[in-house]
Amino acid sequence: CIRCHNRSGRIGISYTGKFEAEGYGTPYEQGEPSSQRLPGSRFYLEIADDVHHTKGMSCIDCHTREEIMGDGTQYAHYEEQLEISCEGCHSEKPGLTRKNRKLTNVQQEGDGFVLTGRNNGKVYPLRPPKNEACAFPGHKRMSCESCHSTWVPQCYGCHAKRDARDTHLDKLTIKETEAGGKKADLISVMKNPC
Repeated sequence: CIRCHNRSGRIGISYTGKFEAEGYGTPYEQGEPSSQRLPGSRFYLEIADDVHHTKGMSCIDCHTREEIMGDGTQYAHYEEQLEISCEGCHSEKPGLTRKNRKLTNVQQEGDGFVLTGRNNGKVYPLRPPKNEACAFPGHKRMSCESCHSTWVPQCYGCHAKRDARDTHLDKLTIKETEAGGKKADLISVMKNPC
């Protein structure tokens, strides 16, 4: 999949543990631009790959035919074409996309549900989220991957820069906060998601 699907949101390469870094050769190695390169003179950082990738799942284990090849509708934005969501597999009754299409590789087995890998035939048990954590009112507007993914690229480094030596606007309190005294990393990813 990522032979073609590796630009734009960089989802394909991030899924496998490669984060496309700033275009000026970081992370530097001994004063020279990074040797970690993707086609087209693009640089990358090694990050944790997606938990589904570590389990051996392919893109098509989740993504539907209509998402990949189109459903006959011309969408203004690619994300409008997406059908999958975490809840399609991780809910009390999984097996449907956001557009109510059946996920044909999700089946009930005993008291639970499983997903069968399309390329490897491996059976993956599906588990619903722990309601007490995910039902918190402040989480209603957040997507699951906001907390539950180590690989989702952050805005720092490409679209935003935070230097802890300067004051900055705290987005929760809407007040300027004091400097922390040391420079922050340009890219930060969660090491241990919930």
